[in-house]
Amino acid sequence: ILRDEYKYKGELETIPTGLELSEFEGLTEEAFYLRFPTLRGKRVLLFAGRLGGEKNVSFLIRMMQELHGRDDTVLVIAGTGKDQDQFKEEAATLVEQGRVVFTGLLDRPVMLSAFKAADLFVFASKTDTQALVLSEAVAAGTPIVMIDDPGLSPALEEGKTAVVVPEHEQAFASEVQRLLDDDAALAALSHNCEQLAPQLSMDFTVDTLIKTYEHVIEDHQSYSWRSRAREALARDVDMKKLFPGIGKGRVNLMKAFKHTRKHVEDITGEEE
Repeated sequence: ILRDEYKYKGELETIPTGLELSEFEGLTEEAFYLRFPTLRGKRVLLFAGRLGGEKNVSFLIRMMQELHGRDDTVLVIAGTGKDQDQFKEEAATLVEQGRVVFTGLLDRPVMLSAFKAADLFVFASKTDTQALVLSEAVAAGTPIVMIDDPGLSPALEEGKTAVVVPEHEQAFASEVQRLLDDDAALAALSHNCEQLAPQLSMDFTVDTLIKTYEHVIEDHQSYSWRSRAREALARDVDMKKLFPGIGKGRVNLMKAFKHTRKHVEDITGEEE
């Protein structure tokens, strides 16, 4: 939005909300399978979030209809929301076939276990500004398949922890099929998730935030001092006397600062 609508061209730093990674230490699938024993041995595609139209859950349901020949694969939809009845109606046939399961709201231990149990986390929302569930999936070592969303992709490592596809049900289903059929590729993505996880911690986020503030303050102080010095030089310094022989062109102010630091400090009343 800042780039496209407000035409901002300066530096931008995206700092996602950090996770308490201690929640993911020693995480297993067992709590999830104890709650849903019939899913043990299935290939699990997980979506977790509010069940509203803006989450594009209907897209995931249609995607499952395009995932042919995968009776071993189930889409687990975790969460509640105002449009849950509509989604259940859309998925009625798939629910009867055991290919879609609505879990309702899960308590935290079971939800975390579901992230671990999933082969892939699938995500089709186009309205999220951050989508914390994506970070949680990565922290659990679960790769992501998602539609292309410029607002979210920079927070992920495309091709390493996430696979981004166009908003087309067949293309999405084909990518899911490819990964489920390629254990080595899936394992490599999962390994990458585990390697990235420390960067999702609360400690890492706080350190990044502090460094960003320090960078902004340093830039502001540097700019502010140079601006005041430039104005002072323009107002109080006769450049021709200070640098005999210069013309009317622009003066290299950094060179002027270097050779006349004491004079600048006297004018501004500040030290560099």
